[in-house]
Amino acid sequence: MKFVNRLKNVALFDGLRVNQLRTLSRYLTEVKYPRSTVIFREGERGHTLYIILEGKVRIEHIDPVSRRRNILAILSAGDCFGEIAVVTNTGRTAAARTLGAAHLLVTDEESFLRLIKEYPSIARNIMKSMAVKLYEANRIIENLVFKTLRGRLAAKLLDLAEKFGTKKKNGVEIGLTLSHFDLAELVGTNRETVTKMLRDFRSEGSLEVHKRMFLITDEEKLRAWIN
Repeated sequence: MKFVNRLKNVALFDGLRVNQLRTLSRYLTEVKYPRSTVIFREGERGHTLYIILEGKVRIEHIDPVSRRRNILAILSAGDCFGEIAVVTNTGRTAAARTLGAAHLLVTDEESFLRLIKEYPSIARNIMKSMAVKLYEANRIIENLVFKTLRGRLAAKLLDLAEKFGTKKKNGVEIGLTLSHFDLAELVGTNRETVTKMLRDFRSEGSLEVHKRMFLITDEEKLRAWIN
């Protein structure tokens, strides 16, 4: 299958040889989603695991009290999601929605459990993935409790730059097209507050914004807000 070589970049299959990837690829099915498509909703029974080949997917949670939507993570090529519901046989703990057009691989619960049996390293990689997600969830809680709103926004911009950033002549450009509303959902506030804070970052010279693209021009100034 044409996607076999790209499986080498998937963390879930770390440690497997090319011939093993070729064998396990028969358990995977390609699927493409257009922009802003809901892949699954929070609370749904989950029997499918997803792997991103191209594009980005946002993991979302709706606060049951405020009904405000929060973006918990933005995933990209090589990442997998949906494994928690498959492994624990419970409902989805969050929703998943494409950020742009996305090209994914999917495998059902039965096939995934067969893969784990045939390739034990996949089970270890799943444990690593879940541990990383638990760590990231703890960071979100820590930011909400201990950081100011400006600190949370600054930290999120720096996190996005680390994962999606490209070095430019005058700074680091975040390789995502994000609205002020998207950033509000990432840090747990409203759009108006984010707009005001971005204006402050721009005034101090730590950030430039061009048509939903963000360029960090002074990382140290931005990082000062976190502490």
